[in-house]
Amino acid sequence: MDGGRVLIRTNKRGRKTAKGYHTYVADWREPKLFIIYELDAEGRKMRKGLERCDGTIGGPEDITRLLVAELRAMGAQNAKSITFLGDGAKWIWNRIDQIIEEVGIDRARVSTCLDYYHAVEHLASVAEAKTFASLIEKRAWLDNMKKLLKKAPPAVFLAELAKSRRRGNAVIRREYAYFKTNMSAIDYAKLSREKQPIGSGAIESAVRRIVNLRIKGAGMFWKQENAEAALHLRCQLKTNNWSMFYADLLNGLAA
Repeated sequence: MDGGRVLIRTNKRGRKTAKGYHTYVADWREPKLFIIYELDAEGRKMRKGLERCDGTIGGPEDITRLLVAELRAMGAQNAKSITFLGDGAKWIWNRIDQIIEEVGIDRARVSTCLDYYHAVEHLASVAEAKTFASLIEKRAWLDNMKKLLKKAPPAVFLAELAKSRRRGNAVIRREYAYFKTNMSAIDYAKLSREKQPIGSGAIESAVRRIVNLRIKGAGMFWKQENAEAALHLRCQLKTNNWSMFYADLLNGLAA
């Protein structure tokens, strides 16, 4: 799961203008999306495998309900393994247990993964906050920590990162706490051995194709109900599910 940005128009209360129009305000809102896809035996996204995507302008509980419904509909509780992959946002991480319980997934078959590239960005923040004798030393430290993050057990990585903590350096202490909090989701060596994904490129691409290239644009704003409809339709179109979606829609109308 991940979020984007879109301007939502809301009419101001009070009288209309002389021409009969409402004045309005346009505020940024976060459309939230999820994407579900199948992996092959080598951990690659299956080109013709099952893929589902949906989104909403609503809050975390709204997107959670959509995701639970989709996972139930596809029988996700029967999957060999399931990986929840995100950028560490609390609105995502805090609802994984709820999703597992409501779908009826065996927790023993569930992994969580913090997107590796977001984790590297946090490591870069530590490198910026540390004091180095030279730029070469700084790059060498960052390269070594990236290798530890990707190849070593989380406890080994955290022990090495702990050496960077200094009294009064709030940035390093904050980033260390970030990695410690997400310790169970940064075991990239284990995830790689199990052929699980460690990057959230699929959802990043979905946000770009579905939101940024159509719903978000210079001078573009929407009424919420129209943005909600456009978001849902784009999700079906860009994951090649339009024909199935349209057939289900016609069947629903016929019933």
